Amino acid sequence: MAKAQEVGWDLDSERDLWRSICAPNSWYSEDGTSPGTHPQSLWHFVTLAWGAKFFLASHPAEPQWLYEPIHIPYMEWLQTHILEWKRKSLTGRPGRTHIMSVLPRGYGKTVTATKSATLWSGLDDPDMTILIQSATEDFSVDILKSQKAVISSDEHDPDSWFTWLYGDWKSDPKNWQKDFVNTAYRRARNITEPSLDTSSSGIGATGYHPRQCWWDDPLQKNKLRQDKIAYLRGQHEAVNASYNSLHINGLMSLTITRYLDDDIGGRHMREEGVASWSGMPCPHMAIFDKVPFGEGLWHVFYYATEDEDTGEPTNPNLWDKKMIREAKTRDSEDFACQ
Repeated sequence: MAKAQEVGWDLDSERDLWRSICAPNSWYSEDGTSPGTHPQSLWHFVTLAWGAKFFLASHPAEPQWLYEPIHIPYMEWLQTHILEWKRKSLTGRPGRTHIMSVLPRGYGKTVTATKSATLWSGLDDPDMTILIQSATEDFSVDILKSQKAVISSDEHDPDSWFTWLYGDWKSDPKNWQKDFVNTAYRRARNITEPSLDTSSSGIGATGYHPRQCWWDDPLQKNKLRQDKIAYLRGQHEAVNASYNSLHINGLMSLTITRYLDDDIGGRHMREEGVASWSGMPCPHMAIFDKVPFGEGLWHVFYYATEDEDTGEPTNPNLWDKKMIREAKTRDSEDFACQ
C-alpha cells in the first residue's frame, strides 16, 4: 500500500478495483451491462487476496511453488468449472458437478484449490456452505485454520489482502470453532450447515448437507504401506459416503496425488468416466475401458513432475533434472506417483 500512497493513488478506488477483480460475478461483462467475472479472477485472488505471492516473496527459503505456466491455466480451469457449477446450481435442478485436480506434492494444490478457491467461490454468495474433508481430522482442521487466519483481522495473515478487500469475517465465539466456522459475512440465520465445515474419512459426514464437498488427499501413503487392501477399502467407502450429504446439485471436488491404479482418483475415473481433461495429456488411456473418454462425470486437470516426452521438469522452481534422477533412484515407485 505504501507505493500507492507515494504516487498519490486513491486507495479506496484501488480497493474497489481489486475487490471487483478478485471476486466472482463482480467484474464487468463484455457488453458492460451485467456483472461478469474477470478472466483471471481466481489467479489474482490466490496471489493477492490470499497472499501467496507476498508470502513467497517474503519467505525466499520456502519452496517457490507458484509458477505461472502451470498455475495460471490451472486456476483458469478451476474458475471456469466453479462458475459453471454456480450457474447450473441457480436453476435448483438436480445434477452435480465433479472436478478433480491431480498434481504432484508440493505444487500448491491445497493452497490454490481447497483453501483459496473455496473462499473465492463464496464471495458473491454469503450463504455458501462448504465441507472440507481429508484423510485425517488434523489435516482438515489445519486447512480451516489457515482460512481463518486469512479472513479475520485479529488472526490476520500479514501477507493477505483479504480483510482489506472484503472486511473481517470473524464471528462470535460460538460460531468460530476449531472445526467449523459460520462467518460474519453470512446473511441467512436459518441455515444449519456451517459456512466452512471440516471432517475426515475417520469421522465421516456430520448429517449436514453442504453445497460443496472438497476432498483433499484422502489417502496417506504410509497407511497404504501398512494394510493396503483394508485401508483403501475404508477410504473409498468414506469418499462415497460423502455423496449422501452433498446437495443434489452440489460441487464435488477431489484434490489428490495419485498412488495406485485403484486409488480414489483412479477408481472414480474408471467407474464414472471423464468428461474433460486439461493440463498435460492423459498418460493412461487404458483406464477408460468402462466409460468412453469424454462421456463421463469428472473434469480433470492433470500435471506431472516431469514431461516424459522431453525429460524436462514441469516446474523448474521445484525440480531440476538432477533431483528427478535422484528421486527415481531412491524410490522409483514413489516418484511415479508424482
